[in-house]
Amino acid sequence: MTLAQHAFVTGMTTTARIGASVTALLALLLMVRSQTPAADRLQHLVRAFAGELMKNPDRAPLALELLALARTIPDIRTCFDSHHEQFVEQIATLLTQMGSSGAGRSDTHTAALASASMIDGMVLRWTLARSPFDLESALWEATQVLFRGMTARQPRAE
Repeated sequence: MTLAQHAFVTGMTTTARIGASVTALLALLLMVRSQTPAADRLQHLVRAFAGELMKNPDRAPLALELLALARTIPDIRTCFDSHHEQFVEQIATLLTQMGSSGAGRSDTHTAALASASMIDGMVLRWTLARSPFDLESALWEATQVLFRGMTARQPRAE
């Protein structure tokens, strides 16, 4: 990697880190202070995330390129890991408040990881799709299906 490429990537990483931190902080403050039911806050989180991508469709391919660079550039990997873990924790908090993930923290974290992975996968599908689709609606519908399945699951036999 040339010095110019490294400077560009470092600048992008810093910008992404600041943006991700501000976004995560605002979302966490909204969650903590809100009297809105957790299910409604989850809907807002999913729809806001998808809506921002739909308004700025160039962000998704850029994120894919940065993810590819994350394999070889530790600063980018750290930025994405941090942002993704904050996103998973936001989902886990909402799941706990919704009471939909079963008993323990491990189950809640696993359900939150599954949710974040489904969201990541839907965004990847949207980014690579030959025929456009409404990411916000598709993502919220998929999220509802996933959570209906989680709330319907039977408790584990001990």
